[in-house]
Amino acid sequence: MIRTHGQTTGGKVSKTYRAWLNMIQRCTNEKRWDWKHYGGRGITVAPKWINSFATFHADMGESPVGLTLDRIDTNRGYEPDNCRWATWSVQQKNRRLATHCKEGHELTPENTAKHGPQGQWRLCRICLNARSRIKNQAKHHRRIAQGLCTRCQNPATNGLCTVHRAYMQYQWRKSAQKRRANAIPRL
Repeated sequence: MIRTHGQTTGGKVSKTYRAWLNMIQRCTNEKRWDWKHYGGRGITVAPKWINSFATFHADMGESPVGLTLDRIDTNRGYEPDNCRWATWSVQQKNRRLATHCKEGHELTPENTAKHGPQGQWRLCRICLNARSRIKNQAKHHRRIAQGLCTRCQNPATNGLCTVHRAYMQYQWRKSAQKRRANAIPRL
């Protein structure tokens, strides 16, 4: 006798069954695009849930409209005492903190600056310093254009001081990236 989970209507599976399937896939399927954020970092599914949708359904109940499956503690696995049905806005507030900035620098307490109206954004001090250096170089470039930089007028620097040379190289790389991004691919 073939037994089914009873979660299909007109050939479509229920939202609760899809949540259960996706939970298992995120934690066990290495080929899935988001596996690195779940199974790849040690997030597991409770043994009693992994092979039994009925047990999952008995513990969690039917998925309410407008809610999705959420882990209360983002560093623990999918277990009955760590899961709930939550809205997207609740889940957005329940995130783990980034460990590295977009440039790859580690976000340690020494290397992190709080920013924003309530200090809610964590920024990398290395990247902040680099941005301010570029802004200062831009000011220097404007001074050169106005003929106010005496270092660039020195014949020993071949017409460019080190700050201006670095800024020009930065501008050239930026424009080259823009040209590559706007280039029409050849067929």
